[in-house]
Amino acid sequence: NILLTGNGVIKLADFGLSRSFEKSQRPITPKVGTLWHASPEVLLGGKIYTTAVDMWAAGLTIGQLLPTDPLLPGDRGNRHQLDLIIKLI
Repeated sequence: NILLTGNGVIKLADFGLSRSFEKSQRPITPKVGTLWHASPEVLLGGKIYTTAVDMWAAGLTIGQLLPTDPLLPGDRGNRHQLDLIIKLI
């Protein structure tokens, strides 16, 4: 979550699914983030992935600062979300 204070300071919040960065790629928590920000590798059921999933989510978050609607508002599961990603790309 990204919060904005009354003074215009950006704060990051809600690190409930976060973990420390390490070189070993052990399986990650099965449920990560929200469907709208899930990367293709997460949607395809990947068990081991890298910080690229965070870059994907960051890119979508930045992209959502521009339009008024979510970039990938999938609501029918992983397959539908992947279809939206393919259409966007």
